[in-house]
Amino acid sequence: MEIIKDLLSREKQTEIEKTFMDGDFPWYYTAEATYDQFKDHRTLNTSFFGHMFYAGGKIMSNHYYPKVITPIMEALERYKGKRYQNRIWRIKANLYTKDGSYPEDFHHPPHIDNSEDNFRGETFLYFVNDADGDTFMFNEHYDYVHKRYGPEGFNGNFTNQLRITAEKGKSVLFPLTQCHTSSVPRKGGPRITLNFVFGEYF
Repeated sequence: MEIIKDLLSREKQTEIEKTFMDGDFPWYYTAEATYDQFKDHRTLNTSFFGHMFYAGGKIMSNHYYPKVITPIMEALERYKGKRYQNRIWRIKANLYTKDGSYPEDFHHPPHIDNSEDNFRGETFLYFVNDADGDTFMFNEHYDYVHKRYGPEGFNGNFTNQLRITAEKGKSVLFPLTQCHTSSVPRKGGPRITLNFVFGEYF
């Protein structure tokens, strides 16, 4: 896992943030944040608003893709010194609104972003704005061979590796196998993130 600060210039970060905050930007309601495979006292699914930029091998948001996605992709490729454009599986934006009714240790169900047997890759998160809805990274990884989360006999009791606070311009790159999840902002909002999934089928 790699945490990257200020991948983009401050000017470009603000430009992207303003694009999402604009009242004309199209957001689409989704009833559940992720699938409910594991639940305990810390987990609860909530609704959110999304916007799909890339899926099914094609760009889904022709007007906003060059404004938002292209500069991030180019900056990531310069930073890592490798190509990602030809490895895109999905890119989407997620928006969670403020809800102070949840406890501080609350989070959505742990998950990975693609569990297909013949797909391997990375997840890349870009935080559009400052917010208090943390991203939770867990020690457990998905086992593609045995199609399970964590080691043999795992009972769904995920252990926290790290909580990452949403800060404008921060990004995180990690293996697709690593379980993670989001949470809603309790003190201020909204919380807007971009979720990139890179990889290839074999």
